Amino acid sequence: MKGFIFVIALVVLTPLISFAQIRAIPDTYIIRANCRSIQSILNQFSKVDVGTRLNRGADYDRLLSLMFAMNARLSSNRIAAPELHSITAKFSEKVAEFRTNYDQYDRDLNKAINIRCRENPEEFYNLLERARNSRAILHNNVIELEKLADDYISTLLYEVRERGR
Repeated sequence: MKGFIFVIALVVLTPLISFAQIRAIPDTYIIRANCRSIQSILNQFSKVDVGTRLNRGADYDRLLSLMFAMNARLSSNRIAAPELHSITAKFSEKVAEFRTNYDQYDRDLNKAINIRCRENPEEFYNLLERARNSRAILHNNVIELEKLADDYISTLLYEVRERGR
């Protein structure tokens, strides 16, 4: 289902984006002609994104809880691991940033979905660009969180190997 939605979005949005890049100013006729179908696809994205955000947010919360538990366990065993504490703090900050950025993306996407696009094609296009940029920022958050999780695991494994020697 997600793949189908993605393919439809690609077919509908690619000509619009490609044309806009060539002309620098999008043709309002093309926007008006395609905006309802684009809004329908964006609405489907929005529904899928809510579930993804909830699942990802819950996963981040569980991972953060495990990080806190491991840090507490190390501290109770009098093992200093300042780098793990630092990574955990950064991860916590990035989770909060992820939530804030998702909320911004959701607002931008809903504005693009709800605007009367045939009457305001330029504004629709601008809102579509804002939503796309917000989604790119959100994507970068996810990449940063994955890197911090990998860093935590690598650092923990290094600490375990060093203590075992």
